[in-house]
Amino acid sequence: MSMIKKIKSLTRRELEIVKLIGEGYTTQQLAKELFISIETVRTHRKRILYKTKAKNMMTVVISAVLADMITITMAA
Repeated sequence: MSMIKKIKSLTRRELEIVKLIGEGYTTQQLAKELFISIETVRTHRKRILYKTKAKNMMTVVISAVLADMITITMAA
């Protein structure tokens, strides 16, 4: 399965996490922003990596941007 198909298999919440990671959020910031525990963020990360078979989250972020699944906005 291609990386784009794997990215498209991610849930809305998983894509939200990928987007925020791409914008530079830390695990702690993700938990606070999404009103979830740090352990839940870690679980989401593990599941994203498992589903995509990626070696790291940056690969997932780049692939999601290239697949037009997310748009990254950087703070000024």
